[in-house]
Formats: sequence, structure tokens, C-alpha cells
Amino acid sequence: MSSQAQFWALVKHDLKGQKNRKVQLSRQWRLAYAVGIALVIVIATTYAAVQTHINLMDVWLFSFVLAFMTFGVATRMIVNEWKNGTSGWWLTLPVSRAHLVGAKFTASFIRSVGNIAIVYVCVGLLGMYTMLLQGQWSSHVVTAFLVSGLKWDALLVLVLPLVIACGILFGALRESRLKPALPLLWVAYGLFWWMLSSHDGHFLHIGQSTADHALSAPASIWIPVVASWVLAYCLVRFSSYLLDRQLAL
Repeated sequence: MSSQAQFWALVKHDLKGQKNRKVQLSRQWRLAYAVGIALVIVIATTYAAVQTHINLMDVWLFSFVLAFMTFGVATRMIVNEWKNGTSGWWLTLPVSRAHLVGAKFTASFIRSVGNIAIVYVCVGLLGMYTMLLQGQWSSHVVTAFLVSGLKWDALLVLVLPLVIACGILFGALRESRLKPALPLLWVAYGLFWWMLSSHDGHFLHIGQSTADHALSAPASIWIPVVASWVLAYCLVRFSSYLLDRQLAL
């Protein structure tokens, strides 16, 4: 098997994930929970649409919560190898640690983009449902709403590599001899997000035009984004180094 084929086999394996034997739900129970959650969301949306006026464009702002979920997905990709007792098998595979970590990174990215797409469809349907209830339905409003969501999600996808790399680094640090440095990394991660949302000591207002401005101004967004991709690559390489040379045995 070629190196490339091995890499994608690892990605496929990581995408499948591993079930937690302590908590296993049948397909019927998972379906029941999904239907129950969907009903609660629809009821809450109906009540909110009838009682108050919802600015649909601002609904997409919550998408940045998915960035923190992505961080958790990436961290679990590493940590679960130890929790599930498969770390020995994983680390002794006949591939480099860089390939092992790179496969985790790629699987986390694919899964996160899939989650973003699912959330986009769900929020889009709820948004159009709200338009019907509030009498705002028109082809122009629907198009503007859906395009606004696409722009927000595109902006989110651009920052995913750095978020995923940070999650993988946290997972690798947890299993390395440098684990005592984790609190310092939490502080650095918090400061990083604070710097993204502030300017000259004042928090920026994130509104409907933020994604439009970011995606239409190459100098203001693409240079930082490319820099974040370079940093993400460095963090992934450092994570592979931790698992190769600093692993806590």
C-alpha cells in the first residue's frame, strides 16, 4: 500500500470513530432523541417568532460556537486513543507520527465541515419557517438570508485549520511530558480569541456586514487567514513531535 493510500485509510478510520462501550443507544432511541430535540426547537422557534421580532440575519452569528465544538472534536480525536485503549496500536502503525497526526487533522476538518453543513441546512429551514410565521416571506429575503449564512460559514471554514490544530495540540500535550504547560496554553488560547474580537482595547461589534467585509477585502482577511494556516501547520508538526519524542510512557 502506498503512503498516500495509507494516509487516507487512516483518515477513513478516524472518521468512523470508536463507540463508547459504556454508553450505547439503539437506533430507535437515537431517533427518538433526535425527534424530541427537533420538536423542542420547532416549538421554541414558533413561540419566539410569534412573540417577538427576530432579526434573521443575526441568527447566523451563533455559527462561531461551532468553532469551539470543532476544537473539542479535534482534541477527542487524539485523547480517545488513550481512553479507548488503542493508543498502543495507533502509535505502532508503520507510518510516521506526522502522518498519524495529519490524518487526525484531516478527519477533524472533514467532520467539522460536515457538521457546519448540517447546521446550515437546519438553521436555513428554521429561518424560512420563521419568515412564514412573521409574514416576511419573499424570494429576495430568503435569498439574502441563505447567502448571508453561506458567507458566515465560509468565514468559519477559513479559520477551522487553526482551531483544529490547537485542539490536536491540546490532545497531544495531555499525553506528553509537557502536560504541565496545558494551563499556559489555555491562557494563550483565550488571549488569541480575545485579540480576534477586540481592537485598541475595545470589543468590535460583529454584525451582518462582518462576513461581507471580510470576504470582500483581501488585504484585511486573506493575509491573516494564510498566516493562521501556516501557524496551524507548525502546530500540527509540533504535535507530531510531542507524540514522537515527548510521549509520557
